Amino acid sequence: MWALRSLKSTSMILFLVYAYTASITFFVGLYQVFTLIRYIGQGNAFTAPAVKTLWMIKCCAIALIGFVLLPELYLMIVRPGDDIAGGVAMGLFIMCMSAVIAAAASVGEKLLQSAVDVFIEGSHQ
Repeated sequence: MWALRSLKSTSMILFLVYAYTASITFFVGLYQVFTLIRYIGQGNAFTAPAVKTLWMIKCCAIALIGFVLLPELYLMIVRPGDDIAGGVAMGLFIMCMSAVIAAAASVGEKLLQSAVDVFIEGSHQ
């Protein structure tokens, strides 16, 4: 009985460590969004740091997809008999939203990088 209780507490601790680690990517991405908004408010939208911020937002969104995908696979492979529809639906929603954010950040990064390159080229002439 003690071993079962110890195993449950250990798995709960591992789950919490995983959840907190995954949340770090979300909050780093959120911080980068606010940094980009600050750049836009200061009139520094067409600068290299703004491009780097968009790159970081894209990386955080992709990392969040990975952090959500692993528990989804665990639910589908290890616990196929359980009622996992709600957890899978929430995970798919989070992954879809992260994919949209990553795609938007990627397109914005490319457009902003080309605008920065044009601005730098124009200032050298």
